[in-house]
Amino acid sequence: MESPQDDWLIRVESTLDNRYGDFDLHGDPGGEWPVERRSLKVRREPEGTDGEQEGWHLPGTDDSEWPVRLWSESVYWCVCRGETFDASAAAPLVYSTVFGDLAMRSWAGRMGRVPRRFLQLGRLEKGESVLAKTYVIAPAAGRYWIRTESNGDISGRINSRDIVWHGGPEERTAWIELKEGMNELLLRAGAIRGGLVRAGVEVNRTQRPPLPKWLFTRGPNPRSSLTKRIECGSDFRRVRLVFAARGRAALSVNGVKVTEHGDFNPYIRQGQEEVDVTHLWRLGVNEVRLDLPEGKGEVFADGVIELQNGESVSFFTEEDWTDEQGNAPGVHHFAVLQFAETESLWITPRPHPLPQVGWLMPESVPDPPPLAFSADPAGVGRPVWLRFPLPVGATRMRIDCAGSCACGSADPKSRQAAEISIFRRDPPGQQPPYGLCHRARRPRRPCFARRSASGRPRPRERSATCGRHCAYPITAVWWNTKSSWRRQTL
Repeated sequence: MESPQDDWLIRVESTLDNRYGDFDLHGDPGGEWPVERRSLKVRREPEGTDGEQEGWHLPGTDDSEWPVRLWSESVYWCVCRGETFDASAAAPLVYSTVFGDLAMRSWAGRMGRVPRRFLQLGRLEKGESVLAKTYVIAPAAGRYWIRTESNGDISGRINSRDIVWHGGPEERTAWIELKEGMNELLLRAGAIRGGLVRAGVEVNRTQRPPLPKWLFTRGPNPRSSLTKRIECGSDFRRVRLVFAARGRAALSVNGVKVTEHGDFNPYIRQGQEEVDVTHLWRLGVNEVRLDLPEGKGEVFADGVIELQNGESVSFFTEEDWTDEQGNAPGVHHFAVLQFAETESLWITPRPHPLPQVGWLMPESVPDPPPLAFSADPAGVGRPVWLRFPLPVGATRMRIDCAGSCACGSADPKSRQAAEISIFRRDPPGQQPPYGLCHRARRPRRPCFARRSASGRPRPRERSATCGRHCAYPITAVWWNTKSSWRRQTL
């Protein structure tokens, strides 16, 4: 459909709300979401190419071959199958640092969350393997902690040195030495059984606590049980835990049976329960026991002790539990399911391996944040171009950028279908980008009211209700008397 040339007045009406709490925006105070453009066409300038000279900012530019990315979505890893990494056969692995892998949208709905295993490594047959390669950007040389979470058998190398792992496939950790800047990380994931192999990776200066595990007894018998003794030396306010079981199992606290479950089904939430055991808890040593009357079966528990001083203490099924004979339990390595990971049972939020999950999981934002990954070290510092149509009804624009940016309209006279391009410098003699004046309803030049220390004007922060200023705020853009943009690098 072709829009008419005469002036149109467009208003955006809100049609969705959060009355059922399906999406918690975690904002204070709350409010309506703005008009958004989340999908953009993206292209990075390769070495020896100048986007301006190629005309990437012009309205007639053919961008049909430009890849489309959701905001925060990018190529952070490269993946290929086989026993050795072949760069020519490797495919880019795209995911979002905000949403994770968009092929698995478990963040949608009432029980939404961002998946921890954000690397989708493909569907493999038992015994097959896949290699994933990236570069870890370290702020300084030193010793760093790495953790992988996967349903595959993970091994790896950092800067061509083998990583010495601890733990099973569902959670493996190690300490590694990194140099300042780029460090090559190569992971190999072997399929323990056929199916989709997923993984999550975090590199950090700080070591995180271990994660809850599914446990079983190595010598099943009619009196099989798994026990943990927990010291409570402070006044407590409340004690809760989540209990789940595959196969028949009973939960007891300090010798008192609390509940019994079995046949855990993550999709319909069968075989699990959250219980309050405050009335059974006491100062001193407390015993949490999971009985397995049929001998076989797997059990899971994640608990939290809320203290009177506002602090909390976690306890959960891990390798420090013991069976009825005092032996260490077995860890069930196949507990990672495609659409229902173990973290859906957690009663206590844990730091997430992705840095920007606060929009949905504010209590899981990692602090300190993990180190960043880059699939292409040569591309760091190269200009990145974005092209996208303005959404209907938009009257302002804000760009959040880690570096610096310039913004211009590829079609400044059009109000209905303007294209915005990010570019570094305008050709001599061309006017700066226009915006739609909020009150006058006509194209108008941006207002540059403040000057920098060097005397060059700066764009003013504009208000959507101010008729004197352009309704499109254009930030981090320099404009001088020679009618040229200062060269920018993202």
